[in-house]
Amino acid sequence: EPGEYVTAGASVLTVADLNNLWIKVYIPTDDLPAVKLNQRVNFTVSGESRTFTGTVSDIASKGEFTPKTIQTKKERANVVFGVKIRVDGEHGGILKPGMPADVIFPGE
Repeated sequence: EPGEYVTAGASVLTVADLNNLWIKVYIPTDDLPAVKLNQRVNFTVSGESRTFTGTVSDIASKGEFTPKTIQTKKERANVVFGVKIRVDGEHGGILKPGMPADVIFPGE
């Protein structure tokens, strides 16, 4: 709004290519052998009944401790691998950067 102040370090604008979205998921070490590059996956987002598809485009070569955004302390203590999933096809503008998603890998 005109006349408002912005604090140092605050975002004023976010620029994103909404035709090139991706999801970052963290896979526990025990589940990693079932994840393959170019594997097709399904995912959903909150408030939307539609199921979307994506393709595994990157699997981290090195494990890391679970990021703090994971919900329980037990899960945070595990070593996980970051997996990037490219969103496939049209989504009609429903998907936005930062939306949480539930990813379903084949066989789950």
